[in-house]
Amino acid sequence: MLSQLLMEVDEEGNPRAYYVYGLGLIGREDASGRYVHYHYDRRGSTVRLTDEAGNVTDRYRYGAYGELLEHEGSTEQPFRYNGRDGVMTDPNGLYYMRARYYNPEIKRFVNRDIVAGNLAEG
Repeated sequence: MLSQLLMEVDEEGNPRAYYVYGLGLIGREDASGRYVHYHYDRRGSTVRLTDEAGNVTDRYRYGAYGELLEHEGSTEQPFRYNGRDGVMTDPNGLYYMRARYYNPEIKRFVNRDIVAGNLAEG
């Protein structure tokens, strides 16, 4: 599991949202007190957000390599593809995986792996 974002702040440092974790990300509360629960597919990608009454507020659909094909709803939040495990979507559309950025449109990481080596090395 990657490190965990606990709070988002705006440009002035005011809290924008708080995140709740269990075995992965389970919820988000925004500054107005609106709480949503995260629902994931088998990969750990966010497929739905629901409110406290269980109503679906947002739906997400992805391609085979993580490209966002569809988002229905208005919740702005960074945990989409593999979001349960801490992968965050940057405003530029790249997925931040703590060590590297992944571009789902070209289906490639955009920088080198930080671990040097080759397949012959165990």
